[in-house]
Amino acid sequence: MSWFVGSVVSVVSFAGSAGSDSDIMLDMIELVKPYEDCGEIRYTFFDTGLEYDATLRHITEVEQKYGVTFNPYQAVRLPSVSVILG
Repeated sequence: MSWFVGSVVSVVSFAGSAGSDSDIMLDMIELVKPYEDCGEIRYTFFDTGLEYDATLRHITEVEQKYGVTFNPYQAVRLPSVSVILG
């Protein structure tokens, strides 16, 4: 890790699931970032199209609480495959 010492990171990405672990990580990131101009932090989530309304509301609440924006990335959905075991 000696290569990392003194390095400047300009973009950090965090992909959250809107679950409790993601909330804790986001809270820690926002609490420990050293200053406003410390580089860009990108918050993302993978939109499968299967999220509950409560999950999407929670993401909105977290965005408002911390003043951040979650950028949704559309997940790749594979065609359904039915397997009949007989």
